Amino acid sequence: MAVHEELQAILEEQESMMQMHELTPVEARGQFNDSIDVITSHVNVDEAGGIRDVMTTGEYGEIPLRIYYPDTEMDRYPTIVYYHGGGFVIGNIGTHDHICRAIAKESDCAVVSVDYRLAPEHPFPAAPKDAYNALLWLVENAEPHQLDTERTALAGDSAGGNLAAVTAIRALKENGPKVASLLLFYPSVSGEHDFPSVDMFAGGYGLPLRDLEWFMEQYADGEDEENPYLAPLAFERLGELPPTHIVTAENDVLRDEGEAFAKAIDQDGGQVSLRRAEGMIHGFLHWTRAFPEVDEELLAALEPVKDVLAE
Repeated sequence: MAVHEELQAILEEQESMMQMHELTPVEARGQFNDSIDVITSHVNVDEAGGIRDVMTTGEYGEIPLRIYYPDTEMDRYPTIVYYHGGGFVIGNIGTHDHICRAIAKESDCAVVSVDYRLAPEHPFPAAPKDAYNALLWLVENAEPHQLDTERTALAGDSAGGNLAAVTAIRALKENGPKVASLLLFYPSVSGEHDFPSVDMFAGGYGLPLRDLEWFMEQYADGEDEENPYLAPLAFERLGELPPTHIVTAENDVLRDEGEAFAKAIDQDGGQVSLRRAEGMIHGFLHWTRAFPEVDEELLAALEPVKDVLAE
């Protein structure tokens, strides 16, 4: 299936922009922030039932968190911890604010968005450590924020999908907090990006291959590609992960590794479901509330998680 018409027009507009690997990390962040500002200025951003900005202390300092509450009144809210995408180099709570608002509204869950440290200033393993510390904070501070630790899912897009999976793996290996479910949007899960979709979509489609390589150079240059805290696909006990739902984009360099991750979980006896978003490109969640096709994909992705958290 071809790229959705609206997204194709956006890709054509982006051809005039500098690619991330042509910029410094600071410049890349600025360009990304500006592009998100343009998107959100043209959409109806969801009103949250409430928002709290809090701070937790990690191994190397403070980690900002933002809690979004749905409109529904509850004593304790099922909770989705959300890790933003951006190649571990760009993105923040603000760039994914409209996405987290939509997730809170459509899932009837509280969403805890994590502003983990970015590379290259803070390379691997800073982000996974912050991601796990955020989960520990939730367990220790659930009561005053009305969060239900028995019904907590981890979610994220792209690099954030990686961090969600890595956090679940660490919780499993260290007998840490209970994770009820995983929701991964077009995740980066392999240390070796040598899948067929890489060649098919290397020229762009939301994540050019050269940008992907640049992100990984900033984040984990020289690291062991078989380290499961870097590449979750290398984890040897994937079947023990909580129920996992993976969403890939049809037109995306990361499509095949996300689908390989689903297959590996299934072959190891795990509970996993997979949805390929037809006509979509990498990063399509950024157009939440901009295009109905994107909203439909978000709604479909949330259903398996809502089912698990409702149990």
